[in-house]
Amino acid sequence: MAGLIDELMNTLEKENEEYQVLLKLSQEKTGIIIRNDVNALQKLVEQEQLVVDRITPLEKKRVEYTKDIATVINRPEESLTLTRLMELMDSQPAVKKRLGEIHDKLHNTMAQMVKINDMNQGLLKEALELVNFDITLMNSMKQAPITANYDSRAANTEEHIISRAAFDTRQ
Repeated sequence: MAGLIDELMNTLEKENEEYQVLLKLSQEKTGIIIRNDVNALQKLVEQEQLVVDRITPLEKKRVEYTKDIATVINRPEESLTLTRLMELMDSQPAVKKRLGEIHDKLHNTMAQMVKINDMNQGLLKEALELVNFDITLMNSMKQAPITANYDSRAANTEEHIISRAAFDTRQ
């Protein structure tokens, strides 16, 4: 079982390293969103996907090791958390300490990711609201009230305050 726990700890440490990379990318994303740089955002999302692609097999390994450890100690897999595993390692203080350190690192990384992702989500929501406002404004300008413009025969020419031609390009 010691080998399984070592493998689990190594896998969790590798996962945390990848999550740290993902966290750094999320922090970069904040500036990109603020600058409204769509091209840079697209490139960054591609980089994030590469990191997620590296995390996926690590997560599968973690699940396997957890299942195997649960089978060896005859416990339900769902109840086997890092905290519970640390409790079971009272007789092995070095393993318990390493598990605790890994737990704390993962917890801190995830807390930071949640914070950054919530902030990025809020920024994206605001950006979408601004785009919707601009679209609504443009649509309402097309329906601007008619002004009283008279030609030389005193006939109303019925021009809108802002005509559509204002946004047309001429070649």
